[in-house]
Amino acid sequence: MKKFFAVMLAAFSLVIFASCSNDMQESVIFTGTKATVDEFADATKNYDLSKIISDEEIANRSFYDVTTEDVANASGAKLFRVPGKCTFVLFPGGTIVPIGAVTGGNGVTNPYCFDLDGDGSKEMIFSLSYDSNKTRHGSVKIFDFEEKTENNIMLVLTTSRKYIWEQPDTDFCFEEEDGKLFICKASVSVDESKMQITTTKTERYGQLVYEDGLYKVR
Repeated sequence: MKKFFAVMLAAFSLVIFASCSNDMQESVIFTGTKATVDEFADATKNYDLSKIISDEEIANRSFYDVTTEDVANASGAKLFRVPGKCTFVLFPGGTIVPIGAVTGGNGVTNPYCFDLDGDGSKEMIFSLSYDSNKTRHGSVKIFDFEEKTENNIMLVLTTSRKYIWEQPDTDFCFEEEDGKLFICKASVSVDESKMQITTTKTERYGQLVYEDGLYKVR
């Protein structure tokens, strides 16, 4: 049975989706929460994050908990997103690791946890889109919870824009079928004012695999 997952948040998420098949579009609406932001704010006291997030933003709690049930179950970690900037992984015990520190685009979306390398521990695969002048880039990245590092960026979509305000589709979501993980192209929109992320799968792109020590798309 096929499982489509863009993002699900435990208890406080708003999730709306349609039935899944390769010839239909599915939409998922994910909403972040402010309920647990104090936990992240407290952890920042042990770090100098001034190049990413200001003291004022921390004091005003200008970020959202965007932890998915999938991420929480796989690692016990939480995800916090600063609108328009970066996403942070907060581990139990207070360790903070920034991911997707980019400019423009939709940033980090659609995290999905899957054991790609078969070592018994799940990695977090996520979509990352960002801007460079009039070019929108889309990529898939893998975060290793044990190593606490991002691995093997794969730049797979680049789209030029005629106007800076255009929002081309260069994002991804992920679906699991028969024990395999597939990358799907997706249309993603982010309302940063209330941290609402809408993802619509458009088509399957390829299977994500780990071969000869490398992550590959085939």
